[in-house]
Amino acid sequence: MPTIKVAFTEEELSAIRSEADRAAISPEIFVHRSALAAAAGGPFGVASAAAEVAERSAQLNVRLAPSGTGAESAVPDAEKARNRESS
Repeated sequence: MPTIKVAFTEEELSAIRSEADRAAISPEIFVHRSALAAAAGGPFGVASAAAEVAERSAQLNVRLAPSGTGAESAVPDAEKARNRESS
C-alpha cells in the first residue's frame, strides 16, 4: 500500500493524539480519515454548506420580514457568497 510521510510539530502531534484518543482510534487511523475527509471536500464542503444555509436563510428572512426593512438585499449577498465558493 502506498504511503505518505508527513511531518508534524510536537504541538500538532499532541493535538492529533488527543483527538485520536477521544475517538478511541490510533493516530494513524485518525490522520488517514481526516485526510480522506479533506480530500472529499472537508473544509470546502463545509463552506459550501454554509453558503447554502445563508442563501436559504436570506430567502426565508425576506419572506418573513415586513417590507421596507432592508431584508431584500440579503438574497443577493448570499448569492454572491455562493458564486465565490464555486469559483
